[in-house]
Amino acid sequence: MNVLFELLFNAWCPSYRPDLVLTFSRPNELKQLSALNIPAVYGVTSQSLDDVKDQLRVYAEAVGGSAPERAEKYAAYFDEKLKMVTDVTSKMADAEKPSVYYAGIDILTTYGKYSDLSDVIDAAGGRSV
Repeated sequence: MNVLFELLFNAWCPSYRPDLVLTFSRPNELKQLSALNIPAVYGVTSQSLDDVKDQLRVYAEAVGGSAPERAEKYAAYFDEKLKMVTDVTSKMADAEKPSVYYAGIDILTTYGKYSDLSDVIDAAGGRSV
């Protein structure tokens, strides 16, 4: 157990012990949370909008209770609203679609094809560059 991690965690929430931590896939952090008997579920980088819904389902299963049912309802709602948008944007001529560059943490960083952002831009009627 990393003593510094435990001290920082306890300083961050001295009287609060979360039932669950949603985090990124950082093996050392997950190991430290496990040593503190705090369950953790890590997310993955979404490569499509379907991946986002799948991750929501993973989180919902971890939360338990009615969360999985609510996640399914949200996924259906999401699909319905996305279809409303793409029913319009799919009819746009390529010449009408603006080219869109999604800047990450700085202007020279982007997420490219390994991110759901290309799906978002396409659905909105743009061309990801």
